[in-house]
Amino acid sequence: MRLIGVGMNTRMDVVTDDISGFFDLNISSSVQSGTKLQNVLDRAAMLGYTTVAVNVTVNLDELESVTSKKKKIRKGVQAADTPLTDGFPDPNEIQFSAPVCSGTGRKLRVLKRVTLAFSGQGDMSRIGRSTNLKRFDLLAVQPTTQAAFNLACQTLSIDIISIDPLSFRGFMLSRKLSGLASRRGIALELVYAPALSAGAGRRQLLLTALTVTNVTGGKNVLLSSGANHEHQLRGPYDVPSVAQLMGLSAAAAKASVSSLPKSTVTHAVGRNCTGFCMAQLVPVPEAGAEQTTAGAAPAGKRRRTTT
Repeated sequence: MRLIGVGMNTRMDVVTDDISGFFDLNISSSVQSGTKLQNVLDRAAMLGYTTVAVNVTVNLDELESVTSKKKKIRKGVQAADTPLTDGFPDPNEIQFSAPVCSGTGRKLRVLKRVTLAFSGQGDMSRIGRSTNLKRFDLLAVQPTTQAAFNLACQTLSIDIISIDPLSFRGFMLSRKLSGLASRRGIALELVYAPALSAGAGRRQLLLTALTVTNVTGGKNVLLSSGANHEHQLRGPYDVPSVAQLMGLSAAAAKASVSSLPKSTVTHAVGRNCTGFCMAQLVPVPEAGAEQTTAGAAPAGKRRRTTT
């Protein structure tokens, strides 16, 4: 399949014909002390990943809008020279050097992703107005309430819904909601890094994962690392084993690091275009089928029989 995007806002330097291999669409930009983001990317390339995404998480409820800043300036609460930015991070601040993937000899494709944690309250239209958000390759949300989760599945123009196990305990996930998100091209994401260490976080993650897989049947579930240290990364052939512990079938576990994230990246390419994208499937005719079709006479009309 070849994806053709037409528009003024196309930013992702991705040729969809060349997207293949294994994916990890959630590597945290905020790494632990004692390590560097470059170390995590180097390990991802060594393990055999071909495409990864560096993720920046922002709490939308705590983000001050431009309108709020203007009001504070007029009231004298803030200085007049306060920069009137929308508060969203600039993807150009994420600095790295793409390493070479082991086995392929090509450079690791590194995308930039932003995840917005929100409760569903406040002005959601600023998501579409933000200039910085439009510069990210992938747009994800992390709902913290049931209302926010419903809004993400039904309305928001996003690529990924990242499920936080701590907030998900009060959610009611239905097949109708998950099916709607799937039809809109939105993937549900689970991160496996908390499952690598013992504790309450691991138990809650496994319980949440089993709930999600029981409702969705394991379809449209994206598995990412969420790693903030290179030792939290697992190879693409080891991740399906972790996925099966979360209730995914063998086929769904393999798709969670290959075909599904590929579809997510393709969806992001279309979303980043200015309202227009086109996908065309061209079937390849079998040998001799074209000649048989060309030489065949048109079928005659069926006679009406009476009894």
